[in-house]
Amino acid sequence: MSGRGTRVGTVEVCARYPVKSVQGERPERLVLEPGGVPGDRAWALRTEDGKRGSGKNTWRWARLDHMLEMSARLLDGGHGGDSVDAEALLRLPDGREFDVASPELPAALTEVVGRPVTVTPTEEGPHHDAAPVHLITSATLRWWSAQAPDEHVGWQRARPNLVIDVDGEDRAEDGWIGRQLRVGTALLGVTGPTIRCVMVTQDQLGLGRSPALLKVLAPYELALGVYAAVLEPGAAMPGDEVYLLD
Repeated sequence: MSGRGTRVGTVEVCARYPVKSVQGERPERLVLEPGGVPGDRAWALRTEDGKRGSGKNTWRWARLDHMLEMSARLLDGGHGGDSVDAEALLRLPDGREFDVASPELPAALTEVVGRPVTVTPTEEGPHHDAAPVHLITSATLRWWSAQAPDEHVGWQRARPNLVIDVDGEDRAEDGWIGRQLRVGTALLGVTGPTIRCVMVTQDQLGLGRSPALLKVLAPYELALGVYAAVLEPGAAMPGDEVYLLD
């Protein structure tokens, strides 16, 4: 026990994704502000009909090929990224990198995905699905792997901002909903479960396609991991202790 609450684990991974639905980066320090992680999902691919690029087709999203073969990083090299005004580089599957504001990028992207696309800031509308921060525990990842032992589970499939290393092989963070977490110097309020879609089944980083990983979540209403709001701004780094407030 501690005056800060009950210690539940440590930060294992910090991650941010400057361009929505493509691979991201692992900064040494993750800033957490009321609006979320600065620079996280700050840009998105946009199709000629106004939809944002994704791995799925809905009224709002357009499935675009090869998105998970791309990656994005902030131009500060990942050492801070405190400013929402930071610029980003988008790396294409062939290794070419472009500033997201480069006039040459739309043509290069169109060649990759097979239809006209641009990269635009997401500031004109909400870019978070339910809350500005997403986290998952190592216990939940082990649980997920045990449900589909023939599949390849990696934290990257879940695309969290934080992976919290905790003991066990259960859905630990399900019990944190409605409670507060002290993560590094930030205070988070866990707001609800993260509902999954086909993105978790797609091939990324050599993990392969794994449709079974979504099917095993059906009894849990497709939930895996949790969303959180930032109640007190701060920062987190790998190795920081995480406390569940009493």
